[in-house]
Amino acid sequence: AVAFLVAQPSVMLRGMSLVDVPSDPSFQARQAIWQGSWELAKARPLLGHGLASFVFEFTRFRPVGLYRFINAAHNEYLQLVAELGLVGLILVAWIALVVLVRMTRLIRGSYTSWKWALGGGGLIGLSSLAVHSLVDFPWHLPAVAFTASTVAGLVVGIRYHADPSPLRTLSVTGLTAGARLLRWGLTPIVLAGLAAVWTTLTPLIVADVSASRGLTHQEAGRLEQALAWYRRATRFAPSRAAHYRPLGESLTQLAWQRSGYERRSLFKQATAAYQQALTLVPHDAWSAYALG
Repeated sequence: AVAFLVAQPSVMLRGMSLVDVPSDPSFQARQAIWQGSWELAKARPLLGHGLASFVFEFTRFRPVGLYRFINAAHNEYLQLVAELGLVGLILVAWIALVVLVRMTRLIRGSYTSWKWALGGGGLIGLSSLAVHSLVDFPWHLPAVAFTASTVAGLVVGIRYHADPSPLRTLSVTGLTAGARLLRWGLTPIVLAGLAAVWTTLTPLIVADVSASRGLTHQEAGRLEQALAWYRRATRFAPSRAAHYRPLGESLTQLAWQRSGYERRSLFKQATAAYQQALTLVPHDAWSAYALG
């Protein structure tokens, strides 16, 4: 099966393209992004600039010749150090070590095949994700992050010894008084953290869904409906420059369909949208070009 796949022309061409990686525009852009991310990380190496601050702070360290909108470092470890510093890197490394130890135990000490398979599958999947994180941002994709967290939770939560029944191994028994006290003490903290994450992510999710619906209406030529959805997106996520650009584009398209004072008003609104995008991302060439 492997020989058959490797012999396919498309696979061979893809493999041969690795020879030309240094001259590939995508790789060159990533190198520039990594250089700027490293300078950003060195500015505050201990605690970083704050979670999700990369998109705002990177503009100060943007290398010359890199003008497009950059919202990720294309290297999860560099972005982790830039946002959370060495302290965040140590915490994540500790979590990864715990998961790795549990996977090793499942593979080496399990008496049942399904547990061995879970450990082996988890090791292959999470290791692949770790390698992919060197050149991309998979942890910032909700579907990938959710799947990886689920696999890690299964690997850590299932005991590797005795009891071959999957259902019975998930029960927690025999907690000591100290463990009960720790659990009750941590529960409010965990709930508060989940509430904070929920209140932070919900507006962003609503904004992304609204922008997606706005794009659907815009592509269908329903510009007024598109404007309503884009305005809703900017209201829920006022710090996302990506939502102001299509708003300005839809306003410009609608302006050309109007005349007189109405056209002038729509152009003014489009100008304000592009200027807001440039305020959030000063080096955004797309918004600057559209504004011109």
